[in-house]
Amino acid sequence: MKNRKQELEPYIDIEKIEEIIYNALKDAIDSGELSSTGKPLFFSISMKIEPDGKAMVESFGNMASLRKMSGANSEKSLKEIFAEVIESEKEFVVTLELPFAREDDLNVRIFETKIIVSGLSPECFYKQVVLEKPVAAEKAVRVFKNGILEIILPKKV
Repeated sequence: MKNRKQELEPYIDIEKIEEIIYNALKDAIDSGELSSTGKPLFFSISMKIEPDGKAMVESFGNMASLRKMSGANSEKSLKEIFAEVIESEKEFVVTLELPFAREDDLNVRIFETKIIVSGLSPECFYKQVVLEKPVAAEKAVRVFKNGILEIILPKKV
């Protein structure tokens, strides 16, 4: 019987992901970033299997070590937000990771085929999520708990 790691190996380079996580944490510890910022540090990986079977892996986060590894400017003005969209027959559920945000500072605008989340709490952030079908924006339900914003959007009939 195969273990989980063996099941994923044909699709995803697990060792590469482990290396990215290890290096990011090691750099954060070595630089003092992990203990000296006073702000939460976050690191997320988004994995998606494309229709052709190719695995797409993206990392998100506010750790300077991650920005350095990706070649991004260490003085980034906008914080990156990971978003996931799950579509069912009747609704979309959009989940956004905002570990640095406070609920009072969230600006959520819902349109027929997109959502825009922005704010300054205490970091500047912006994310636009495009939906593939129209939604009933006036019936949207949002819940913010522990840095996770979940928005439930019923589809238009």
